[in-house]
Amino acid sequence: MRLKNPADVIAKLVAAGLLFAALAHHPYGYYTLLRWVVCGVSVFAAVRAAEFNRSGWAWTLAIAGLVFNPIFPVYLRRENWAFIDIGVALVLLISIVFIDLRPPPL
Repeated sequence: MRLKNPADVIAKLVAAGLLFAALAHHPYGYYTLLRWVVCGVSVFAAVRAAEFNRSGWAWTLAIAGLVFNPIFPVYLRRENWAFIDIGVALVLLISIVFIDLRPPPL
């Protein structure tokens, strides 16, 4: 399998890593940075998924982007964010397989 665009994969891996790291205690600024990065990567990944006619993935990633948007933030308890962080990180990682990998040419 080959990557369609390695930069997309790196961005998703960074965002997923930040989400897993968010399970620890960090200063407030970390979570602000997390919102910007995850929102940007999710929305960009949603657009790329739509370009590849993966509408289910596009909607899933767009919703993740909305949940993490820094302009109109969603306020939840820390315990709730832990589940969301893990879920969105897994979605980003799984999307690499279904969106960013392509079979080698024949």
